[in-house]
Amino acid sequence: MQKTYLALISFGCIAQEFVQAAGSAVVDYKTNGANWGDDYPLCKYGKEQTPINLTTRGYSTSPNMQLNGYAYQNMPRANVTRSANSINLNLSAGEFEIAFPDGSKSLFSPLQFHFHAPSEHSVDGKLYDLELHIVHTYKDSPTSLGAVIGIFFDREKGGNYANPFLDSLAFGSTVLDTAVPVTNVNLANLLSSADFSRYWSYKGSLTTPPCTEGIKWSVLE
Repeated sequence: MQKTYLALISFGCIAQEFVQAAGSAVVDYKTNGANWGDDYPLCKYGKEQTPINLTTRGYSTSPNMQLNGYAYQNMPRANVTRSANSINLNLSAGEFEIAFPDGSKSLFSPLQFHFHAPSEHSVDGKLYDLELHIVHTYKDSPTSLGAVIGIFFDREKGGNYANPFLDSLAFGSTVLDTAVPVTNVNLANLLSSADFSRYWSYKGSLTTPPCTEGIKWSVLE
């Protein structure tokens, strides 16, 4: 399956050709993922591949997704690893439970978060400016990726004003290819203000090789 969206973090016009994401080595985006199936068959032949187009009629409203044992935190000091087009921060919060619309519940631990610009998921065919992916492993199997929470950012849909969470990541820093110290990554503030009552939930995959399937996606509306 060909991946059709570039994964990059840039508010300018610099296109990213390589990215290191969850569960993968540095991967090549020069052909938008068309060649990934040569070495990773799931990327071409998988039946539950992410990203997909989401529809406004398709989100879940009941039951609400629950983050029980909420363990995210604002990090008073952390190192953000970044390059000219990418930014990544590893997490070390405790366990929590996600309850899904089908009634299933699982314990997860947050592993890391990263961004894609423009968004990888589309909504009614529209891509948003930015998409945050918070990647999780199963609590009882810390090497097994299990769930991703997706959150959109968009100037038109969400408002064209400064965002405290993005500001806390020092997006404006000119220091590249190094670890940039930041003083307050307020992830907890972001999630506590997010609306978990409307979201899309589906079984998908990692969006980079090896394109592992069985990942539980929850994308906030």
